[in-house]
Amino acid sequence: MRKNKDYLPKLLEYIEIVNKIPMNFEFPTLDYVFELAIEKPGKENKSVNIEEATEVYEESFASKLPQDLHDFVMDKGEVNNWDEYLAIQRNFDYLASIDHGLRAMAYAVTEEFRDNLGLTINETIEGWVSENVFSLPLMVAINKKGHLVLKTTEFFEFIRNHEIEARRIRECFVCAKVFWAKRLETWTCSKQCGNIWRQHKWQKKNKDLYNERRRNNYAYKQAIKNLKEKKNGNLQTRQNLVDEFQLQRKAHSKKHEN
Repeated sequence: MRKNKDYLPKLLEYIEIVNKIPMNFEFPTLDYVFELAIEKPGKENKSVNIEEATEVYEESFASKLPQDLHDFVMDKGEVNNWDEYLAIQRNFDYLASIDHGLRAMAYAVTEEFRDNLGLTINETIEGWVSENVFSLPLMVAINKKGHLVLKTTEFFEFIRNHEIEARRIRECFVCAKVFWAKRLETWTCSKQCGNIWRQHKWQKKNKDLYNERRRNNYAYKQAIKNLKEKKNGNLQTRQNLVDEFQLQRKAHSKKHEN
């Protein structure tokens, strides 16, 4: 096992892939693809050829992915034999292992923190993922020596060969993107989401003040609107605006209290 973080560049590549995959994307299986091909309108028999199955992959699944991921899963696009057809499914399985693995890990870590907001970060870290078990896709293959071997996806081989710090794989509190937290206190993926999250926390902590500011802002906008309606071509002084705003705010506050 490697204890340093030489795995980080590759892990960040995987995280980038995850964030390109649409949320709740439905990944295909061989059986499901054949089922969809058989149920296509106008199909008269229950046999499925390579061309029909490939069309299902394209129309029902690959077309919903960003262009670079679409090109990856469909590879050449033209499928001439069953080996090339099965390669499409393996490409989807590869994306599914990354998506399900990292999203499940990030969700588990983030939800554990949400459930323990009264504790410090260090107190909640220990044992975060120890109780969360994720299934791994395994395949039986025959090696060059003619022996049966168990194989899984590249992503899970990557996890097995490195000691990855799971607590830093998180789901952004704001946009739900998966990200690597450089600092343990970080729970958002970007400065923009960080600002939104801080505003949300401030609003929750200072609810009365926040509501008062919203009322004042509404009263101010109403005062501006009323002044525009009243002036009839005559310029209003700044003092007129201030006086009108104060009256509107008091009236709005009394109405809110009642």
